[in-house]
Amino acid sequence: MIRSTVPLLYDARNGEKSAIVEIEIPSWQTGQDGITYNVRDYAINNDVKEFISSKFVFYSWDQINSLNDYIESIYVYSGLTKKETEYLKVKHALLLETKTRPIYGSNANLWVLI
Repeated sequence: MIRSTVPLLYDARNGEKSAIVEIEIPSWQTGQDGITYNVRDYAINNDVKEFISSKFVFYSWDQINSLNDYIESIYVYSGLTKKETEYLKVKHALLLETKTRPIYGSNANLWVLI
């Protein structure tokens, strides 16, 4: 979904390593109070994808609605199917959240959609 443009430091079982970091949201669960996203981080070295970690992140419906309104104000989704639109919105939200709250010692300019 998103990838760092330069190698970043991350903790591995055998110490700190450096790699391109890729973040995916392979699934999510919708509930009465919001959506829980399954977020997985991977290290990419020599075209080999290695799992780093995963976590579940919850967003309330209020948070989702606010984020959706903002995303729709800066991106155009015309011509896409409902499925394509929603999937792309998740990618844009992940990119926006990662740029707003940088991880792995990165900064906002080091992340791109994939």
